Order: sequence, then structure tokens, then C-alpha cells
Amino acid sequence: MFCFSEYLKSLRGNQRMSLRDVERQTGVSNAYLGQIEQGKRPPPHPNILKKLAPIYDVSVYELMAAAGYLDEAQGKSSMRYKCLNPACRHEWDTRGEYLKNLRCPRCHKGYVVEKYIFDEAVAEDRKVLDYAEAMNCSTKAYEVYLEALSNVVRKLFPMLPFNPFQVIYEEAKGGLK
Repeated sequence: MFCFSEYLKSLRGNQRMSLRDVERQTGVSNAYLGQIEQGKRPPPHPNILKKLAPIYDVSVYELMAAAGYLDEAQGKSSMRYKCLNPACRHEWDTRGEYLKNLRCPRCHKGYVVEKYIFDEAVAEDRKVLDYAEAMNCSTKAYEVYLEALSNVVRKLFPMLPFNPFQVIYEEAKGGLK
């Protein structure tokens, strides 16, 4: 489930600001903001969100929607994301597309993908695995192919600390009969 506190904290982190920096620029108490980021208080009043939006480089609409003040029918629909870090695999819903850096709010390491794209990739992997099973073939060749693809991705994106195809492959393999 989407957590406003994590979202607000990630926005502040993206701007590399401390709670005191935000307080200086908005006049909103750093202690109050800290309690919101820790999930000890509900989302703030819309007037406070209006002060935070320009500081966090997001629209007031996005903050209002994330805080639950706007009905989805008024704007963007809910989005579902999945972390591709094999150690995390976190899934959550959002209101609108606010993820700018495509990082998981839980592990902060995993790159995320929209859930429907992840599900399509899993379905494609399942087709290949089902075909190999129907033909009484080993899935070893497919695993070698995925490893080669992963090596290409590691060369193109050396900062990626994990194999994003591992999560898709394991989910596809787990879904077989």
C-alpha cells in the first residue's frame, strides 16, 4: 500500500534538503514535518502542501493527490509499481505518476517498473518456459540467454547493483504448474 510519509521523505531526499532547510523556506515546523515523515501524523493540510510543492519540485496537484485530498476521478488514476531488486520486490500503489528517479521508496536501491509492464514481462517468460516444458526441453538454454542479457545490462548500467531479470524470471518460474 502507498505510504504518504515515505513519499514525502523521498521528495525531500531528492532535493537533498534537511528538515530544517524545509522549515527555513516554508515556515512549517521541522518537528511537525518529521512526524509526518515518520508516519506519526496524517498528511498535512492542503495549505501546507501548497508551501511544500515548489520546494520539493512537484505540482500541488501531485501532493494533494498523494495525500488523498483529490479523488482519482478528478485526475490521474492510481499507478502500481514493483521494485526489481531481488532482495526487496516491494509493490505499492500511487496516485498519479510522481516517481521521478524510479527508485523504490522502501530499499532506495531498487529500480522500479510499472506493475503492468512487469506482469507483461513475466507472462512472456512464462510462455517461453511453458514452450520448453511442452517440448520436453531443458530451461537451461533460456537461463543462459537471460544471464547473457543480464551481462549486457550490467555493462550498459554498471551502477545497477542487481540483476533485474532475476525477479521476472523467478516470478515466471514460480507461476508454472
